[in-house]
Amino acid sequence: MPRVSRATATAPRATSSSPSWLALLTSTTLGASSSLVRAEVQSSNIHGTSNDTLRLIVQVYPRRALRGGRLQPWARPTASAQRAVTLEVLEQGVPVLLAGFERPSTDAHDPVVVVAWVEPGSPDLDLDGAEARPPQNARVGIASLPSGQCRVKLRLRPSRQAA
Repeated sequence: MPRVSRATATAPRATSSSPSWLALLTSTTLGASSSLVRAEVQSSNIHGTSNDTLRLIVQVYPRRALRGGRLQPWARPTASAQRAVTLEVLEQGVPVLLAGFERPSTDAHDPVVVVAWVEPGSPDLDLDGAEARPPQNARVGIASLPSGQCRVKLRLRPSRQAA
């Protein structure tokens, strides 16, 4: 598991004030045991051509799943999404909306961390990236999301190798 750099939680650019279909679906169908996180992922200086396809994976974890900049082996995301992106789109910022289910051992108001990374290839649509983990040389970003917050902006950086 690669060591990852930390990012700060900041508000992404403004979006439409009307709720999204996913937000409405989450609140009406999933109820109190669900959560909604809006992330914006951005990166620059990635080597490759502008039309190379990359797989962007974004996952939400309880804060205790991250120790020393690493995801614990037992950690399972409460929400995940993956997208096919290009370098050009990633430089501008990719909005990702994640709807998650709280595990019995977590509370919807517990602080969480959002983990995002890119890797070569296309999304495989297998569980929407829920079982994926960052490869050793991935560009990774992590941001803590304080209790009560639902927006985060991540900037991907090269991961530091574990000593």
